[in-house]
Amino acid sequence: MPVNTSYINRHCPICNGNDDLIPHSVVSKIKAEDLLFDELVDNWIGIFGEKVFFSYSRCKKCSLLFSPTYFNKEQLKILYSSMPQNMSTVVSNECLNRTHRGYYAVSRQYGLRGGDYLEIGPDTGMFINSCLKNGNLKKLYLYEPNKLVWKSLEDKLRGEDYQISVEMSDFHNIPDNSVLSAVMIHVLDHLVDPVNTLESIRDKLHEKGIIVIVAHDESSLLAKLASNRWPAYCLQHPQLFNRVSIKKILMENGYRILHTRKTINYFPTKFIIDNILRILNLDINVKIPVFKAFNIPLKLGNIITIATPSK
Repeated sequence: MPVNTSYINRHCPICNGNDDLIPHSVVSKIKAEDLLFDELVDNWIGIFGEKVFFSYSRCKKCSLLFSPTYFNKEQLKILYSSMPQNMSTVVSNECLNRTHRGYYAVSRQYGLRGGDYLEIGPDTGMFINSCLKNGNLKKLYLYEPNKLVWKSLEDKLRGEDYQISVEMSDFHNIPDNSVLSAVMIHVLDHLVDPVNTLESIRDKLHEKGIIVIVAHDESSLLAKLASNRWPAYCLQHPQLFNRVSIKKILMENGYRILHTRKTINYFPTKFIIDNILRILNLDINVKIPVFKAFNIPLKLGNIITIATPSK
């Protein structure tokens, strides 16, 4: 069956259709909206290829940076069905695991504990692995569209009561007011309808439950320095948040903010040097000696936000 090659038109997802925008706030040299779907498939995987993304506009009301033109559901299903595990081709598992353990340590300070657990986009289970080692989890509801990582995820879940679904927004099988911990790590940036997802999660959260969200911070110094070469500007992100807009979307949809802060992420030296060279528009194939085993903790362009349902 042929793919629907028409892109969709989007309003600001936070402000209920507001079209008072600063158009083309961030654009790539080659605009995705000027190309056909088949021409964009090769640009989907990876964050370091030729910079091609859908142009971002900024909502004047809530400051959200989002793409008014984006892929349709059918196109996204095809694109997400065969992705490699998150960041696995550019950052080592050691770095990723240390970073996720840091997310867990912050989250645990604000109520992350046992009980029913919901995670959207768990990838290979790096965050839930810390939860299983340190908490008394009961029923696990996991939503991961990439079946290529399911085996790695299930290997960490042996002996647990869990359900894995390829769908990202169908939570009908979760009882209302039952979930104590909901987690989205680098997921909110990817959702075409983030408001609907946050509303659905809120209905499933216990009154004392929390939601943990890690997202890219488009207001970060790194994003400003990199301009349109910032890696988070890519086809996979229909919107990007800052501290103001992520608080806005949560508060508008029935949440109370408990905490927000920059995250510490671990990166190999080569990854950092390659990023610097790309930002400076220099040759990334230049031979620079690096210590392969030396990983550096940095507060770069990510934020973690923890919230709970409003009373």
